[in-house]
Formats: sequence, C-alpha cells, structure tokens
Amino acid sequence: MFPSNTLPPHLKKLDKEFFDIRRVDEKIGSALKKSPLLLLPKRDRFFDIVPVGFNYTMLSCVSPQWAEELLLIKVKLKILFQTYYELADLSHNLQHSQKIILLEELYKLPLLDKHVDSKRLKGEEAEILNFCIDLWQEIINFLPKLPYYHVFKKFFFFDVQQFYIANRYWQLIRKYPEMSNKVENRSFLSHHMGIVIGGVLDFMGTTEECFDELGAMRNILYKAQIICRISRVLNTLQRSILHEDISNEVIAVAIENMLLATEIRGKSNKELKEIFAPVIEKIHLDIEKLYREISTSSITSFCVCDFARGLKALHHLFNRFYDTGEVRYIHWDDVDKIDIV
Repeated sequence: MFPSNTLPPHLKKLDKEFFDIRRVDEKIGSALKKSPLLLLPKRDRFFDIVPVGFNYTMLSCVSPQWAEELLLIKVKLKILFQTYYELADLSHNLQHSQKIILLEELYKLPLLDKHVDSKRLKGEEAEILNFCIDLWQEIINFLPKLPYYHVFKKFFFFDVQQFYIANRYWQLIRKYPEMSNKVENRSFLSHHMGIVIGGVLDFMGTTEECFDELGAMRNILYKAQIICRISRVLNTLQRSILHEDISNEVIAVAIENMLLATEIRGKSNKELKEIFAPVIEKIHLDIEKLYREISTSSITSFCVCDFARGLKALHHLFNRFYDTGEVRYIHWDDVDKIDIV
C-alpha cells in the first residue's frame, strides 16, 4: 500500500468517502490478480509504484468524487499498455511469431470497429487477448460516467492511437535498432509514458468546465511526457549497455553523432562513460528546459506548480527502479529538496 505522505495537497485533503488509500489498494490488487502471466516477473514490484506516480501527476482540477475511480482507471490502462509494450518487446524474436499476431488483434481495441479474430490465437495468446478485451470493456464502460466525457472522448481515442503508434515504432526498433534516433524516439516513444492520456482522463472528471486553455494544457502534458521518457532512457542505460541494445536514446545519439560505432561490444565502462558524458549532459539540459517551461506556464485551469513538483517526484521515484528494482518514495513535503535531474 502506498504511503499517504506521497499524496499532493488536493488528494491529501480529501475525505475518506472520496479517497481512501486502503480501498484503492484493494481495488488495484484485485485488478492485478487478473493480469496475464506475461507481466508476472515485474508485476507486483512495478505496480507498487505505478499508483504513486499517478498520484503525483493527477491534476488539481479533478473533482473529489472522481479522484479514486480515475486512479484505478489509470492503473488499468497501465496494465493494458504494459502488456502491449511487453509483447512488442518480444515481437522481434522469431520464436514469438504468435505475439505479433496477438498484437495486431490488440491494436483493433478499444474501438471495436474491426473484427477481432480470436481464432488466429490459442493458449496463452488467446488468454491475453480475452483479458485485454475484458479490461478495455471495463474502461470504456466507465468513462461515459465522467461529466466531461463527451468533450474529451475523441481526444481519448486519439491518444490511444498515439500509444499504438509508439508501440509499433518500438516493435520496429527492437527489430532494427540501428534506425533509432533522438527525434523519433522522443516524438513516438514518449507516448508510452501515458501522461497526456492521464491528463485527458482528469479533464473528463474536472470540477468545472474550464477548457479555454486546452491547447496550452495539452502542450504542458506533452512536455511532461517527454521528461518521463527521457527519465526512463537514462535509468535504463546500464541495462541497455549490458544487452547491447542500441535503441536506447543515449546510445542512439552517440552513434548518430559518430561518437560511437554501431558495435558497442568490447568497450570498457570507462570508455563508454566518456563517450556518453556529453550526450547525457545535453539530455539533462533538455529536461531542465522542459521543466522550466512547464513550471513557469501561466495557465490557471490546474495548479501548474503542483504538477511540476509531481513530475520531479516521479523522476525521483523511477530513478534506478528500472535497473535495480529499488523503490524510493519521496514525501510530498520533501519534493523541493530534490533536483529534476
């Protein structure tokens, strides 16, 4: 169960009738028990921190009556998206040809405007397909209850398709890692982070209609999404080196700038550290610039200050988690004591 002192002010002040950590934890646990075996190696540990991350970045404009249910919906979406991601991660291997077929069927969801052909699949893949269909249905059945679903319905489905494009790109660079590059990495793979779609869900459940700043709001969410993507890239660099995965943005940029040949085998840690140092320094500057643009935004639809602080806490939360599995919660009152990079 995640600690209450990680909650931002607008969630911490809520009465237990609207937001109860123990109740949320039980609901999340119930959803996880149904998740596919594909996620088992990282499921319990990974989802220890997912709800905390969503708490950090939940927009202050959310109506109290929807905060708890929106958190659960975001976790369910993350279970789905993580399933898609893991399948794409395996799809470059010829031994997993059924995974490619499964993904093609899954990309037809949640619109259900195309016939899902479950007969193409059997065994574990068929079970995963049925699990995803059921979970998508739970999400789609809930969303119309939100007061501004009708306003943001098209944005939601657009952002789901953006995630699918990100996942298709991930399939490509897992098979052809030499095509990885900074521009496409950030343009496409940032949608794996789900920050924009999470914000759209918050807009659906807002306290009042305040959508004049919608363009600026989505701009902030997209920049936040890029920050989260960069954070993940940095935190998985050592693992990427170990597995000689040149799709990692740091390695890809080093190759792109001819600081490193495509073959990284044989390089010592000291050599790689020297090669990657200028790339990482530039990436840190990118993060600081994006964070500064977010935190100085003048929009009033939600508290930008709290959102920016939540991003900083999220970066801290995932720092080294992808490589070591270490979980380090940051208390909300301590956020200002840490750096964004």
